[in-house]
Amino acid sequence: EEKNAPAAASKALKSKANLDPCNDTSGLTDAEIITRKTFKYQEVSNDSTKHCDICNFWQASTTSSPCGTCTLVKGPIQPKGSCMSWVAVPPKTTG
Repeated sequence: EEKNAPAAASKALKSKANLDPCNDTSGLTDAEIITRKTFKYQEVSNDSTKHCDICNFWQASTTSSPCGTCTLVKGPIQPKGSCMSWVAVPPKTTG
């Protein structure tokens, strides 16, 4: 059974990624996955005023993907996710 544990874990991750492409971290390095954990990235923000899609580090997708990216946390990012480094987008200045 122990020999099948890594395969089962890999299958579970792929299944989760298929359900939600923003959870697909299969292309990330170990260091990038550690960064996601260090920054405490979560798929759904606990604070409705601090979502990734209204963060200064957010980059919207340029494709039809529902996921964006982040300049700090690598990999696909949920628009309604959040992390400990959330920063409001600065207000636009006029003039």
